Amino acid sequence: GGGTAIPLGLSRALDALAGEHAGRVRRVVLVSDGLDSSRPQSESLASTSFERGITVSSMGIGLDFDESYMGGLARAGHGNFGFVNDGPALASFLSRELKETAGTTVEAASVRVMLPEGVHFVRATGADARADASGVELKVGSMFAGEERRVLLELSANMNEGNTGAVSGYASWQRVGAGQGTASIPALQLVAVNDTAQVDKSRDGTVLARATSVTASERQLEAAKAYSDGDKGRADA
Repeated sequence: GGGTAIPLGLSRALDALAGEHAGRVRRVVLVSDGLDSSRPQSESLASTSFERGITVSSMGIGLDFDESYMGGLARAGHGNFGFVNDGPALASFLSRELKETAGTTVEAASVRVMLPEGVHFVRATGADARADASGVELKVGSMFAGEERRVLLELSANMNEGNTGAVSGYASWQRVGAGQGTASIPALQLVAVNDTAQVDKSRDGTVLARATSVTASERQLEAAKAYSDGDKGRADA
């Protein structure tokens, strides 16, 4: 009747992997044009599967595929997202998925960030975040050998000029087929100033460029969703 019923296929795939014992790397690749009205349900399934250690990637097919739907699904499932327009592109994407899956070395990777008084969590991009009274936990998920994962953490500060504090933390992960690993993170010192020149001088150009890249990718996904929703003004903005 015109619908793809993506949640039904996704549920079947996730159920097929749900019973696999610990030590196996589990990944689902959804291939679809995304022309379905069930995006919230699909993203919820992908997000829940990530909590259970299953990664969800998505491939958009067809000239009129819904980039917003398929991209949002991969983001919720912490997988890859790509557009397939011919046979070689399909083979290349699947080859990448197989290599990443075979090369996965850690699962359930997370970072615990402790925040000083006056500094509060706003949002995170690149990881699922849960804030509490002492800081925030960033859930990164599975990673393959040699992979670099970037997470952008946005904070707000309410500190008097001259006050100092430190952002500290530690990372933990589960080795595939082995034990758990942990590592501490060097503390990042904060100083509250009221001088714009001091702020500009303290910026790290490499970090700023990486943060800008992440933000630009987020804006692109937001624009695609606004356009698919018919809100051209917001998409243009």
